[in-house]
Amino acid sequence: MQKKKSEKFTQYLQKLYELNSSSGYLWSKFSRIYGGCIFSSILQINMNFDFVCIKRGEVTFRTIDLYDELLLDFFEEEGQRWLTVRASGPHWSKPCW
Repeated sequence: MQKKKSEKFTQYLQKLYELNSSSGYLWSKFSRIYGGCIFSSILQINMNFDFVCIKRGEVTFRTIDLYDELLLDFFEEEGQRWLTVRASGPHWSKPCW
């Protein structure tokens, strides 16, 4: 779970921003209740949020132009926390994580 707080992940987000700096939407399972959030760029998001309150879930960042998407899928298995990072779209699928 520390991966999203790492320098490597910060550099990855910087690459995504350079490829598509559009504002966008943040969606989670709570969006059905509270609505989605709007962010001015992927760099604005505080990736240091904690997953303690939810053992399994997804957070999706989608650019306002709907071209690119970043999916953070987190889960707990046998007491260990895991995070899968998946980017898609014509711009954000290019850099390797």
